Amino acid sequence: ASAGSGKTRVLTLRTAYRASEGTLDPSKTLVATFSRKAADELRHRLFRLGVRDLTCGTIHSVALRLLNDQRSALGRPPVELLIDRSRVISQAMGALGISGVTPTAVETEISWAKARLIDPTTYEATASTSGRQPPLPRVDLARIFSTYETLKRQQGRLDLDDLLSHATSAISTNEQFKAAVAWRFRHVALDETQDLNPAQLGLILAICGDDPDLTFVGDPNQSIYGWNGSDASLMDDLTARFANTETVYLRSNKRSSRHIVDAANAALGASGLV
Repeated sequence: ASAGSGKTRVLTLRTAYRASEGTLDPSKTLVATFSRKAADELRHRLFRLGVRDLTCGTIHSVALRLLNDQRSALGRPPVELLIDRSRVISQAMGALGISGVTPTAVETEISWAKARLIDPTTYEATASTSGRQPPLPRVDLARIFSTYETLKRQQGRLDLDDLLSHATSAISTNEQFKAAVAWRFRHVALDETQDLNPAQLGLILAICGDDPDLTFVGDPNQSIYGWNGSDASLMDDLTARFANTETVYLRSNKRSSRHIVDAANAALGASGLV
């Protein structure tokens, strides 16, 4: 779907239509996206369309909710979330005697690695193959990454990226919990799918299970988070993974004037916009 073609409108209207037709149960529906602002917009649109009682939020917030649900069922305390990752990274750098770069720059690289399901032991080789240019030599970045993970575990905390991998593992390794998630989220809708990264894809697939009722929309040309691990080609991976997927192309731009569309087509080398 191209820019201005009404991706979010299509997603919300389809959800509302199916709810009205009885082919979708809002109480067993998950609508997910990638930012709080976008999630709030989805929620408000669906509310105006009369859809109530569904779960709508970011993929990270869904992961946190699932983990806390499982912990509650097991009699364990909620997840203790690490908010200030830079502080722990700074501690790791100090312990290793590494300086010359800000903890925030290192945090960005660690976040990329975790989004791509790369751990400290494989970071150096994978970053080299991927052509990454980290703010430090890759061997030093890998050492900081490893120490950061150790310090975080010692504190008993998870960071935002951990939520995805831990929730995916919880579903995949516990058949009872997997069945509970499948019952709770029978219908899944995903907006802005071009921003999906491998860690997020793993969680979406775990939630959907083997017989998914999944709707997703996106525009590969609007993918802007590649620096942080997203991969627009994962849309194709989702489509190929499920043989009975139906693809609908939204080619008409309803937001921009003709000359803006022509300029965009020229820049993209595309001709599918109207």
